[in-house]
Amino acid sequence: MAASLTSTTNSAPAPPRPTWGGIAPAWHTVAVVALLGGTSLLTALSSHTTHASNHLLNYIVTMIWEGVLLLFVWWGIRQAKLTMREVIGGRWARPEDFLLDVAIAIGFIFVAYFVIAGIVIGLGGNPQHQLGEARRIANFIAPRTTVELMVAFALSAVAGFVEEVLFRGYLQRQFSGWLKSAWGGVLASGVLFGLSHGYEGVARMVAIAVFGSMFGVLAHFRKSLRPGMIAHAIFDAAQLALLYALSRGMISVPSLLR
Repeated sequence: MAASLTSTTNSAPAPPRPTWGGIAPAWHTVAVVALLGGTSLLTALSSHTTHASNHLLNYIVTMIWEGVLLLFVWWGIRQAKLTMREVIGGRWARPEDFLLDVAIAIGFIFVAYFVIAGIVIGLGGNPQHQLGEARRIANFIAPRTTVELMVAFALSAVAGFVEEVLFRGYLQRQFSGWLKSAWGGVLASGVLFGLSHGYEGVARMVAIAVFGSMFGVLAHFRKSLRPGMIAHAIFDAAQLALLYALSRGMISVPSLLR
């Protein structure tokens, strides 16, 4: 009987393991990185030619594209028998759990805002160049009507969820497995996060890479993507609201740089 049990145990098929110790096959991650790189290049080129009339369509197309990326990531992690719940981590068993993550997210936003502002100012160089870049980005993504603003807020919520799953839940864990280093994963996914925002320009891409790394540190210590998702969505929504105010003439760019 013992021999029979041993034989049965040894003959059981082992679950498939991701390539190189990550959480998904290596080819899948290469495909994800290629998609992000192509999208970043496309938006970088489009940011110089897109007109305000295209903004609403751009928001909708971006949400659809984010959904496609999420499905592709989900399919990749399923190859390693992981679930989306496991990738996201954390649990809201009580209202207090949710409120704690909200408080963490708000505190994170304040810290991140000053860090990013300092980096952008430090790398911005000529103030006239900063003004030109601000106007270019505002022209590319700023909502100009109430309808556009509402859709932009919906996009912020979608991006907050999808991009945290993509960069911190998937890529950060994948790179950590490949590099055998949690901090290596934080840094690598943060750099890729910055590079994926081509339309922002070089200085802001550096700041966004630091921003992404900060999100990675938050996810690592919290063992959950939930506070990062909340912070990401709020931060994006606040930025779009600011751009909306700029586009409507409620505030001016020079007043923000004083």
